[in-house]
Amino acid sequence: MAGIPRFLPGADEALRHPHRRALLEAVRANPGAPRATLARLVGLAPTTVAHHLAALTEVGLVVPVRGARGVEHYLNGAVPPSARRPTPLPGATAARLLSGLREAGAMSLADLARAAGVSEKAAYWHLARLERARLVAAEVEGRAKRYRLPGDP
Repeated sequence: MAGIPRFLPGADEALRHPHRRALLEAVRANPGAPRATLARLVGLAPTTVAHHLAALTEVGLVVPVRGARGVEHYLNGAVPPSARRPTPLPGATAARLLSGLREAGAMSLADLARAAGVSEKAAYWHLARLERARLVAAEVEGRAKRYRLPGDP
C-alpha cells in the first residue's frame, strides 16, 4: 500500500488483517469519516470496525479526533488544522485550574485543587479533560504528577 508509514512499530503486523487494510484505505479515501460511515463503506458491522480501528489507532496509523459528527478518523499526519484545535472547555473550574497554572507554573494535583477551591477528585476530572484537549501537560516526577501549561518549562 503506497503512502502508509511502515516505520511505525507494529504497523506491518496490524496490516496483515484484510479488514484493517480495507479500513485504512477507507480512512484514506474519506478523511474525517465517523465509524458508522467506515462500517458502511467496508461492509462490516460497526462493532467489528471499532475493534479494528482501535488496533490501527494503537499502532499510530489512524488518529481519532472528536469533531462535529462525533469521533472522526484520519490517517496519521493527515489531520487538518481545523480538527486539531482543542474544543473550548466551558466551566469556571477549568478556568480556575488554568489560571492557577498561569500564575504559579507547574503544580501538583493537590496544590491545584487547593488553589482552585475544589476537591482533588474534581480537579483530577477537569485536568484529565484539559490534558486530552492539550491545554495542560502532565509530567511524572518520582511518585508525583505535576501539571503545567504546554510550552512552560
